Amino acid sequence: MFAIVLAWLGLNLPSWPAAVRGAGLVIVLGACLNALAIGLNGRMPYSPGAAEAAGLHHIDAVTPKNMPADAGTRLAPIGIPLLHKVASPGDVLITVGAAALVVLVMRRGRPATRKAAPREPALA
Repeated sequence: MFAIVLAWLGLNLPSWPAAVRGAGLVIVLGACLNALAIGLNGRMPYSPGAAEAAGLHHIDAVTPKNMPADAGTRLAPIGIPLLHKVASPGDVLITVGAAALVVLVMRRGRPATRKAAPREPALA
């Protein structure tokens, strides 16, 4: 999924205004941070303390995508407890960048259109 989004951003962002490109770069940075953590550890490590603070019950659970951080974890895990989930800094950057991208694209003005010459009233 990351590859599809990054490919779309790479193809489309160069033609957009600077603010939209900035939001896209924030998304790319977040994805790269997550990819680095996953690449170095095989799974995304999470902080058991952050999992406990988020109210999760199985704070030492290993899943196909996640694992609790321990002494052998590369890159110190920074878990941010949000809404009963543990988010990584990369997750936060992706979310902020995506929200900014949507807002900026929605607020972007339409291209200027030429006004049509006023019509003369038809005589019957």
